[in-house]
Amino acid sequence: MAAFAIDLLFIFLPLTLAWWLSFKSESMSIFEADRITPVCLFGVIFGAYILLSESFGGQSPGKMLLRLRVVEDDKYQKPIGLPHAAGRLALLALGTSVLGLGLLAALWDSKRRPWHDRYSGSIVRKKA
Repeated sequence: MAAFAIDLLFIFLPLTLAWWLSFKSESMSIFEADRITPVCLFGVIFGAYILLSESFGGQSPGKMLLRLRVVEDDKYQKPIGLPHAAGRLALLALGTSVLGLGLLAALWDSKRRPWHDRYSGSIVRKKA
């Protein structure tokens, strides 16, 4: 969760600054007039950021700072790749939208994995 929060700040702060620099004094009134478009744009950018960083290297900048890595849950522990990362991201969205049950599932999983890790065949490990 801490790595996710760091990644959120990594994307949110520059995008907010870019929004403010682009629209200056009108930035708040533009946002209040149409909140859906910028929120969806942020979601797409953040989703692409997570998808690409976790699929190829297994780490987003937030995970790098905390020395975590998303890998396949098998003996080889290699990065999950783009198809699994896409499934993991979709399951994360689904699991959090159902009152957070997907995340709470980690409490009763033997490997402490939430839905998005369990059903995508991934696990988050400490990097050596």
